[in-house]
Amino acid sequence: SSEQVVGTRRKLRKCLTISATTAEEAERFAKALRSSTAARLSKKLSLPPEWDICSMLEGSADGARLVAKIALDADSLGIVQELLDHTFLSKRTKDRGSLEMPVRLEVTEVIKVQNTSAWLSYCRTRTGIEAKLGEPQQSLNPGIRTSSFDHPLAHMILGGLEEAAVEHWLFHGSGEAAVRGITNTDFRLDLAGSHKGTLYGRGLYCAECSSKADEYAEPEDGLCRMLLCRATLGRTLHDKTVKPNGEELAYRCTADFNSLCGDRWAAVGTYREFVFFNNGQVYPAYIISYRRVTQTEFLTAVGNALSSHDRATSLKLVPHALRLAETHSDADVRYRVSMLMSAHNESVTPVLVELLQSKMRFVRRSAASMLGRIAEYLTRTIESAFHNRGQFGLASGMGRDVVRITMAMSVVPSLQACLPDACESVRRAVLLALGVFHSHALPAVPGILQSAIDASAGVREAAVTALGQIPEAAEAALPVLSLSLGDESDGVRRAAATSLGQFAFERLLREESHVLHKMMKCLLDDNLQVRKAVTKSLGHHARVATAALQDLLELLRDESAELRETAAWAIGCIGACVSKDTSHAATCAQAGGLLVDCLREEHATFELKKTAIVSLGQISPHVRDAVPALRKFLGEVQHGEHKELQRLSIETLGLLGPNAGSAVIDLSNALRSADGEVRKAAADAIGLLQDQCTRALPSLTERLKDQDVEVRRSAAVAFARLGKHAAPALVSLRELRNDGDAGIRHYANMAYSRVAAALGDDLEPVLATGEKYSFLNRYNFSSDASAR
Repeated sequence: SSEQVVGTRRKLRKCLTISATTAEEAERFAKALRSSTAARLSKKLSLPPEWDICSMLEGSADGARLVAKIALDADSLGIVQELLDHTFLSKRTKDRGSLEMPVRLEVTEVIKVQNTSAWLSYCRTRTGIEAKLGEPQQSLNPGIRTSSFDHPLAHMILGGLEEAAVEHWLFHGSGEAAVRGITNTDFRLDLAGSHKGTLYGRGLYCAECSSKADEYAEPEDGLCRMLLCRATLGRTLHDKTVKPNGEELAYRCTADFNSLCGDRWAAVGTYREFVFFNNGQVYPAYIISYRRVTQTEFLTAVGNALSSHDRATSLKLVPHALRLAETHSDADVRYRVSMLMSAHNESVTPVLVELLQSKMRFVRRSAASMLGRIAEYLTRTIESAFHNRGQFGLASGMGRDVVRITMAMSVVPSLQACLPDACESVRRAVLLALGVFHSHALPAVPGILQSAIDASAGVREAAVTALGQIPEAAEAALPVLSLSLGDESDGVRRAAATSLGQFAFERLLREESHVLHKMMKCLLDDNLQVRKAVTKSLGHHARVATAALQDLLELLRDESAELRETAAWAIGCIGACVSKDTSHAATCAQAGGLLVDCLREEHATFELKKTAIVSLGQISPHVRDAVPALRKFLGEVQHGEHKELQRLSIETLGLLGPNAGSAVIDLSNALRSADGEVRKAAADAIGLLQDQCTRALPSLTERLKDQDVEVRRSAAVAFARLGKHAAPALVSLRELRNDGDAGIRHYANMAYSRVAAALGDDLEPVLATGEKYSFLNRYNFSSDASAR
């Protein structure tokens, strides 16, 4: 019968035996059989075509498990190293314990896992989840870190992902024995929590960051291991609570979701973990063996590579160093890496220029940013060196030019070539770096102007910022910056207003008054930072922005203290330019009144008071009403509070000259302050009071013997300014001519000579009288004056 025939065939298949006359012939038969069986299995089970099924059959004695583990080559290992670097964040959690936080995980071996049983289970689960998802799922924000790894060879080396199932690469760290067990069989939910705990319930925990997975790894023989897994997220439950209810979240996830995102990043600033309650959703695709590299080891390796001009090693290490300089949680580490790059500027610059052509967006962006930082650092270093040697000025400027020219010759053309980069963040970094080179970036101006109309607001903002840093481009940049004042982006408008405040634009604004009027309209902008930037720029161009004075007065009534401070400063700048112009007298007087009101406000900020005091001094001819407010202010700070405000008030009273005569007693008291800066300021101010100084002369004379050389010098200068009004101090001035300080001797001689010339024939009687002041009325000191 047919049933007997079928049964017989089944028995024959089970008992099939192949005989061979020699061992070589038997091996050929076995190889052919394995090859045939492998092809049929691969087709029947839909296994990946690159899988080595023959090796699985050969290595499986009982045929029960079809598993192969194949080491990747050096090139592929380099791609995995870049993936670990890309996903490494220097954040510590309690899971790391007392172990030192590494700065890098150095890959030593990567093994591809081909586990047929686990793969088939994973594929079935992935297909089932994909079928039930329906509409596309909302992505996490920010996206999963491994998904931003954009190396063009990653897809070819690691394999593609099923976006419809929301499949991602995730890491899972563990000990060597556990990794071997997982890859030989599969993940086991019954062992969940046996290693590090179950904050979100008993599930499979994976991480988007290699540094988080490393917290669960256990070193053996100096090496650690983690798995790079395919993970099907499907519909994800996103939890941001600080103290999550693990059981409740696990129940919700298994009922209505496919995975759980435990967002400790949002909750406490550490990492996001992804939890799965179905082991079929995670496939252990690669075993990564690596060693932990400490900060000292890594920085030493980078320094050695740069010192020896080892280009190959530098190209491997510098990209991660750039990442640390930007993202490390410890500011000291970021500083050390940046200083290391700057210290090796000659050898690192060619490496950074080459990295501008990297296939990785992050590397290109970081290389551009570091080039700008190095140029800025070297400029500051040159300035500091010349300043410390007393050569600050022309020589310092020449030093800066040498640095910029040297770097610009190799860097600017390379940066300019990157302006059309497809990545927005790269274009922005390149523009900001070009701005640091100032005049030496002039060849790149056409490209920068083109970038000012880029579709990305961030790029446009960087472009207009760079234009403001290239003085020679001012004429070409003015139309673009004027247009940018009306940009839809707040950041672009703010950057345009700031750039227009650069000195190079002053002449152009005088000629192109319509741009100035456009800036004045921006004082009404909806964005506070735009209004502040425009206000500051108008202050910088005080000589051509006098028409804006009335509009700036309105800003003193703004609700923002920050804007009022900037407005007070700009009013002072413009007021200083027009204070002697009678046509602006009324506006300056109004400005003085509003600034005085700022001083009288109960809740005015320290910065607003400080700026208002300075501005009052700049428009001094029109602010006589300020004296009472300033006197009261001096009284409030005599007990050591806000010494800076006291000093500034004294300076402003001095600028008011004889109009501040009613404050002479307050200034006299200030001469006895314990603070040397206050005494110095008081001496300077009294020297400007002219015939109103009489009642302060005894205290001022005492300052000629002050222990502080600066105070003695200021007192001598004050007497030199007072001329004949310094007659009562003539004896002390004669003694001061022997002071140990050359500057003081100079001013003492000047003061003595002026007083002596004014006294004429009465000089000898005055010297004979000494310091008894009985002669005051004889030398233009009326009784009214001496009573003040």
